[in-house]
Amino acid sequence: MIKKFLEILEYRELLQTLATKELIARYHASALGYLWVLLNPFLMMLLFTLVFSVFLRIQVENYALFFICAMLPWNFFANSLNQGSSSLVGNTHFILKFYCPRELFPLKVVLAHAFVLLNGFVALVPVILYFKGSLSWAILLVPVVVFFHVLFAAGLTLMLSTLHVFFRDVTHLLEFFTVVWYFLTPVFYPLSMVPETLQPLFRLNPMYVIISLYRDILYLGVVPGLESFLAAAAIGLGTLIVGWKTFLAFEHAVVKEL
Repeated sequence: MIKKFLEILEYRELLQTLATKELIARYHASALGYLWVLLNPFLMMLLFTLVFSVFLRIQVENYALFFICAMLPWNFFANSLNQGSSSLVGNTHFILKFYCPRELFPLKVVLAHAFVLLNGFVALVPVILYFKGSLSWAILLVPVVVFFHVLFAAGLTLMLSTLHVFFRDVTHLLEFFTVVWYFLTPVFYPLSMVPETLQPLFRLNPMYVIISLYRDILYLGVVPGLESFLAAAAIGLGTLIVGWKTFLAFEHAVVKEL
């Protein structure tokens, strides 16, 4: 893995180029272009605020901020998995014709969406100022959470992109699974709404751990405990190692299958 990591560093400019092209391809044909990076999550925020705080009346203070602090990172995660899972198959011609570390193709999707996530957080600053009146120094810890989150998404994307080469139904199953995972993660509702007997199970959800960090920092304006960061680090690093080892174990078989 260390040798592969060093090889990827040698190809970092190609990885940057691929990630940039991923963004350009996604937004260049739309009238508003990159503005959709900011508009999509905020339109979702308005919709969910209307439904859950006005009609269904979920009792959460500053519900719009509560929701978007979790929705931005969830969108990054779900889009990385859903689009990254087909990245090897989608780049078959390139992989068979030229050599480069094959990890670049799933990783470029994750990095492109990480860029979108970071821009979303920049756009979130005025929303925080509107609801809270000021920014907490805890916001400086957001890049640390993003880093662990990216590791987690990258590990799963490496694994899923490998599986998709051999089982083309993976993408369709993943779309359903991410919806189920979304509803099992307290994104648009607080954990307090879950029956107490089930709350320990919800806390085992890796995305609950990561989203809780974002919420503590951006919504509550507090510094999360060290144990929360250690849990996120273990989730991110552990998933990356397992996902990468899976990718490397099947890399040659993947090229033959393509």
